[in-house]
Amino acid sequence: MSEVKENKSKGSIDIASMVRAVIKQWWVILIISAIAAMCSAIIVTEKYAPTYTTSATFFVSTKNSSGVYSNFTTATSLADVFSVVLNSKVLKEQVAKEAGVSSGDVTINSSVVPETNLLVLNVKAASPRKAYLIMDSVIKNHSIVTDEIMGNAILDVISYPSVPRRPDTMLDATGTMKSAFTYSAVLLVALFALLSFFRDDIKNEGEVDKKLDTTLLTTVYHENKYKTLRSRLHKVKRSVLITDPTTSFAFLETYRKLRTKIEYQAKKEDIKSIIVTSVMENEGKSTVAANLALALAQKHRVLLIDADLRKPAIYKVLGQDVKDKIGLVEVLKEKKGLGEAVYFDRTFNLYLLIGSKLAANSSELVATDHMRRIIKSASDQLDFVVIDTPPLSCASDAETLSDMVDASVLVVQQSRAVARDINDGIDALSSSSAKLLGCVYNNARKRVFPTAYVKRIYGEYSEYDNYRKYGEYGNYARRKELSAYDRHSGESD
Repeated sequence: MSEVKENKSKGSIDIASMVRAVIKQWWVILIISAIAAMCSAIIVTEKYAPTYTTSATFFVSTKNSSGVYSNFTTATSLADVFSVVLNSKVLKEQVAKEAGVSSGDVTINSSVVPETNLLVLNVKAASPRKAYLIMDSVIKNHSIVTDEIMGNAILDVISYPSVPRRPDTMLDATGTMKSAFTYSAVLLVALFALLSFFRDDIKNEGEVDKKLDTTLLTTVYHENKYKTLRSRLHKVKRSVLITDPTTSFAFLETYRKLRTKIEYQAKKEDIKSIIVTSVMENEGKSTVAANLALALAQKHRVLLIDADLRKPAIYKVLGQDVKDKIGLVEVLKEKKGLGEAVYFDRTFNLYLLIGSKLAANSSELVATDHMRRIIKSASDQLDFVVIDTPPLSCASDAETLSDMVDASVLVVQQSRAVARDINDGIDALSSSSAKLLGCVYNNARKRVFPTAYVKRIYGEYSEYDNYRKYGEYGNYARRKELSAYDRHSGESD
């Protein structure tokens, strides 16, 4: 395996890819933040223990003294020691007994009103009634300890306590939920943005040359599958094909340029059969294979083969009804001849060997001389053979087929597979007898803030049910050009 390129463009930050990564996970952020908000509300509600405070104000004076300074000094001295005195065990027990509470529920503190000889006494309790009863008992019984310790002080009540109507702190479950949701969302956004930054994938077109051990054939920019407002509202997707008149000119021109490069290489090195594969699923290889075949078919005779026997998708991309059609599976099992399976579609000007049947033993089926003869026969009679294969990470089919064809094309979707895995796939294709022409950088996005309905495209193996159906499979007579293979195969057998 070749070493992954080290020039990872350190220090560069692709803001667009980070924003896309966050938007892609919006539902995760929403769900986790909502769960955090609900959990925080439950915890706060369970732990909430309301407390009630009532106050009384005392006028402090000294016996045998009417001086303001003396009274002020006494009040200041009392402020320092009165909380300790009032929280003494003797007073607490007396207050608790009289108020009908436990001594542990008695919490008393005092403070001096600045620049006065007024002393404010506060009592805190778990209920309004307890707070009032405790304060009332303190007023009646404080002399038990204060007379012995500060016998010269006189405390006169000038403001009697009242029953508190509201707790000191209100339960704010809604505010807690909002705060928890906001903090969780911000943290998750930062987390996904950082994960995107540190993930060694291919975030933009410039990183293809920096990170991958192959050349860039072309960049296919994102093409919206929702063509009308109605389709957006009803989530009706259509294949992104160059034959569709609603497809953008830029998308069409991209495949024309790709066709030109393929034609140049084909003429230079006598290339006729090409496999199209990817490292992972859902990178858009089937759409690329179909559009490449359609682009070549505008100037050449082309056969498109769906050799992804585990998850065939070409018939979905092209909107073909293959219920009664013979696919590659039947041909490889030698139940049907190649001439019976291949048909010509006048809509696309394209020969097709596709089907919808699955084969669990696809690796065994394609690794046969029969498959090699199919490719050889088609290559001899037509200009190009384009073959869609399973992803490299899912099966060995692509590697097997790469030894049967002339060239290979690797599809790399933006921010999908990591560079190391892609380079491993490049090594596998490069080590085969086929020439690796390069990679197609697929589904690249230019916009920093993509709209919600363009999250997933190209590489889907499913959900093609609503694609436009193309009719007219006629002109089956032209498949007879390939029937020579059956005669040759019968003679060799």
